[in-house]
Amino acid sequence: PVNCHLLDFIDFSDKKHTGEKICVKVIEVLNEFGILHKAASITVDNATNNIAFHSHLINDHLKVARAGAFEQLDGVRLIRCASHVLSLQFHRIVGALMGNTIFEEAFSKITKLAEKLKWSPMLRCSLKNFRLPLIPLEPETRWIFKWRQVNAFLEHRKGYMDWYAAISNRPKFSAIKKHSNLFSYDLKELELLQYFVDCCSIFEIQNKQLQDSQINNISNGMSIYYVLENYYTLCEYARDGGIIPTSSNSVYNFSVLNGPSNLSMEEKQIVLNAILAARPCFQEYLNHFRKNPLYYVATALDPTSKFHDFHNLMSEDEANLKIQETDWFINGYLQRCSTNVETVSDSNMDRTSTPEGKALKFTIVKINNIKYPVSARNIEQNASSEWDRYKKEGVIHNGSRIDAIQWWYNHRVAYPNLFKLALALLYSKISTSGVEGIFSVSGKVLRKDRRSLSSKNVKNIMLLRNHFRNFGLYDKKVKLMFLDDFGDSA
Repeated sequence: PVNCHLLDFIDFSDKKHTGEKICVKVIEVLNEFGILHKAASITVDNATNNIAFHSHLINDHLKVARAGAFEQLDGVRLIRCASHVLSLQFHRIVGALMGNTIFEEAFSKITKLAEKLKWSPMLRCSLKNFRLPLIPLEPETRWIFKWRQVNAFLEHRKGYMDWYAAISNRPKFSAIKKHSNLFSYDLKELELLQYFVDCCSIFEIQNKQLQDSQINNISNGMSIYYVLENYYTLCEYARDGGIIPTSSNSVYNFSVLNGPSNLSMEEKQIVLNAILAARPCFQEYLNHFRKNPLYYVATALDPTSKFHDFHNLMSEDEANLKIQETDWFINGYLQRCSTNVETVSDSNMDRTSTPEGKALKFTIVKINNIKYPVSARNIEQNASSEWDRYKKEGVIHNGSRIDAIQWWYNHRVAYPNLFKLALALLYSKISTSGVEGIFSVSGKVLRKDRRSLSSKNVKNIMLLRNHFRNFGLYDKKVKLMFLDDFGDSA
């Protein structure tokens, strides 16, 4: 089920974007909905004011108030947006490559060509007639689009060349002749660009995954960070002359780091050294990741993975250490929980007979003020036993996030305390891509011809759109039906 909702849309145009001011507004919204005490994690990008906001929220408010979730989890953890972490790394890779003359000249030509095609209606129309796509052109802050630019050009390069040859002699396209150099590339440039695209495809793959709401949750954080750690290790190995065997992994094929046989070691090292220049940036965020227990707890409480990813993605020593730390965290959480369990007296107890004629006794477990009857022989009243019993449960092989949510719903009575924690973590985001999408939509609402819209009306439009989509009242794929479609009888 959809359980991510836009609660408010606040105009900050007349305020400084300081962490303290952001904190005040967030607290106002959470208090309005009565959920401040339930806050367990905060997912933000890595802007300084967002980090300061988290610090103000923790130290100035939640730590003082000793709010419910803060107490149960011994703090409210900061989740650093994985999409932003990927973007920062890719920014450094491109920056390092721009120091190479061959790459810089080839890359600049593709960027200029993308600009010419986008801003000329005549060229766009001509490309459409040739059934060729535009080269992606996005703001500088979206660094992954640099990869998409190069990839789109290389994928359709022959088509662009044929298109240019067909239109260059037409009088109305005479202006394009001034930019004939944008269509001229030597073999070394193309080889370098292709190797760059192949080696850096992992950033595009992971960025796309984070746009999927089924993957964008912190239980998948381990696979993102530890796969990247392995990626950098293999880049160093390939740079030093090592040959990476072909993998059967259908998502990541790191053997592309070997490059084609006609690519020289010098050319390979240009790209691989640029990638390794981003490694310190990644290591900084990997250290933040390793210090945050919620990532590991979320993975362990995901019945589709449990400890499987620990052993697959880490060294055996680190896996054992993180499993032990996860044990400590969950046992500490369970000790701080108090489940209200009451036994129904014999006079009020429903009695159900087994085939052997034995009466079944029931206990009542109260979760969120709702009472659930449970067989006394199937549940222990001691909260600390939940974790031990959960670890003995089988793993849901090839299961989805929805399967994990369904599993916990079915076992919500047997594991009342772990149920609340697991569901919260299954819905916690590792990327702010959903929020970024909302801001993109708001930019379309606030077009130049709509500048008279008040902040209140923009807020109402955004909230209604979000609620309509989440509750199935609006679907952009639904065909609009008009009266004429039904004939005169309409």
